[in-house]
Amino acid sequence: MTNRQRSIIFGILLGYCLSLFLWTLFFEHTTLFVLFPIFPIAGISIGCVFGWYGSIPPLKIQTSLLIFVIVIGISAGLKEARGLILRERRESTAAALSSLYPESAVLSQEYNKGNGMEIPPNVSTTIESDESYENIIAYYDSYFRSDGWVRQGGWRKRNCEIFLHKINSQTQKTVYELNIDFLGWWVTNLIEI
Repeated sequence: MTNRQRSIIFGILLGYCLSLFLWTLFFEHTTLFVLFPIFPIAGISIGCVFGWYGSIPPLKIQTSLLIFVIVIGISAGLKEARGLILRERRESTAAALSSLYPESAVLSQEYNKGNGMEIPPNVSTTIESDESYENIIAYYDSYFRSDGWVRQGGWRKRNCEIFLHKINSQTQKTVYELNIDFLGWWVTNLIEI
């Protein structure tokens, strides 16, 4: 195999793995990376061109594959670590906000990491209380407004949007759901929560 061919192969592998690494560095979800193949195709094309002109060292195939696997592993590890950190931060924020109303009990909490498009990352908390739903809404509304939240269907502040929904229950108690959507870029979720 000629040096040019080895450079092209390494360029193709490097172009793909570096474009995936940059995507995972800046974006929380890899959905759009897969759905819009312009990014991997552009990375592969650029790597191929650089390899053709000898701008990339002609490494052996084994070394090229090793570098490819290492960068892909770093990308996957970064994505998983960031996902765990964001989940922990988002769930603790939801737990703090759902325990605001006195004499209420959290029944369950569910985390959804979203899909990167129309569904943002969110946490749904099911809460039970002896008070009426109207009193609960009034309490949350006064608390959120005093803390700088803006009412727009739900309550919104910086990168969070909160919604309350009453759930029909078979008991005498009021069961309601507090949903928190985490909007914006994942870095703002780490900084502003």
